[in-house]
Amino acid sequence: MCETPTVFGPRPHIVEEGPVPCPGCCRLIKAEKSPRCEGCDWPVCHPDCIGLKDPSKHGHECFILRLRTHRALDGLHEYYRQDALFALRCLLLQRRGIKKWMQFLQLESHMEKRGKGTEVHKEYDERVVDYLEDNFLKPLKELEKESKQSILPDMSRETIHHICGIIDVNSLEINQSGEVSALYPTACLMEHNCIPNTVHTFEDELTNYRITVRATLPIKKGARITTMYTHSLWDSSATRTFERN
Repeated sequence: MCETPTVFGPRPHIVEEGPVPCPGCCRLIKAEKSPRCEGCDWPVCHPDCIGLKDPSKHGHECFILRLRTHRALDGLHEYYRQDALFALRCLLLQRRGIKKWMQFLQLESHMEKRGKGTEVHKEYDERVVDYLEDNFLKPLKELEKESKQSILPDMSRETIHHICGIIDVNSLEINQSGEVSALYPTACLMEHNCIPNTVHTFEDELTNYRITVRATLPIKKGARITTMYTHSLWDSSATRTFERN
């Protein structure tokens, strides 16, 4: 099976110091020493990075990010939050057609385990939802009000939490010349097994990280198709920590 992702972007991990993915190509850069996107001032690998203008990459979200008028010279890892960028890119899927957006929302999010009152809900409320709403979505709502046009129909806090759940449950990590997370409409349906019956490979950014899934042994009709979401060299403790998170 081969397919391209519904959406992909910088891996949404928390970074307090060190390299971060460029929003255009996801190659690792040092934000403190990097040039900035001329549109939104986000740290990038190069002003001419081809992904900065690509609507499937940074080109679409740049319009939202530039609504924050103030800039940062210090504290870049707190100000330009890579862990919230992928959630914003998923939110913008609704601009690419109702069918694609509804298909995305049907992915498993385990919201019954991460609703209000849970630790994970509190964490994402502070780390992602508040950050997006205060810095970008409130100015966007003001712009909609002034222009009397709907730019992003659904940007509720509940929807952003739902998106974060979908990312946590379904995204696959790609570490090829950068750090990418991608959501695949079919491949994400495979369940985890420490001894899977498939192996998957990713192509490069020129194909938008198309995935190829191959069977590693005969699979009978009706049998479960499995993959490994963790890393084969992790020990049991690391695997359990990953599954809890």
